[in-house]
Amino acid sequence: MSQSIFDLINWILKKPKTGLNLQEKSSTYLLNRWLSMVGPDHSNIVNETLNRWYYINSIYTDNERVAKLYRVIIPKNTKKIDYIKKNKEKKQKNNSSVCFEHVQREISKREVEQQKIIVEELNSSHK
Repeated sequence: MSQSIFDLINWILKKPKTGLNLQEKSSTYLLNRWLSMVGPDHSNIVNETLNRWYYINSIYTDNERVAKLYRVIIPKNTKKIDYIKKNKEKKQKNNSSVCFEHVQREISKREVEQQKIIVEELNSSHK
């Protein structure tokens, strides 16, 4: 039975008694990426190991050697690995007046909002 990249990561992080059975060549890049998502400590270990040993030794050409190295130096982990996603900012709902003005005046919504802020500041400074 061939193992997927996730089986390999579980073998490294959870340290089961079963042996490593790599029949397919998996990407070392993917292994490093997923291991760095476990936590900040794991990320530092992966980055330091990769940066220090990549050019010195040809260890990164053999996935089995890389997995065995990571199994020794990375601490055991039992928590779930979550894929890190970029946080998207929630778009603010535009006022209907802003939408109307930018269409009527043929300028961008951002310009309308900036002009409204300037007008409000001018009005507040005169009071």
